[in-house]
Amino acid sequence: MAKNDVRPSVDEYMALKQRGSTNIQDLVKQGDYYWVNVVYKHYNKVWEIERDESSTRLGEKLLWDLHYLKSMSKDEFVEQIKSNQDFANKWGDLSLIYEE
Repeated sequence: MAKNDVRPSVDEYMALKQRGSTNIQDLVKQGDYYWVNVVYKHYNKVWEIERDESSTRLGEKLLWDLHYLKSMSKDEFVEQIKSNQDFANKWGDLSLIYEE
């Protein structure tokens, strides 16, 4: 891992959770982008899986996710986290990553 490649730890996640929320929307709105790489990576991973499976599976979950899922830059992703509450609820929640 490169010196500048800082990854949030499980301990840091637990500290955030103890503060009362595992959603990063408020942090991002305040200019704290510490957790963005984690949720953006998760979003892209899910997007790639759903995109690849979309031609063979059209279940309710997929249709719901396709409403939100699209390829986007990290800047576009951050803007969605800041401004779209439904998107932030779905993709800005760290518990989806650390508690799966």
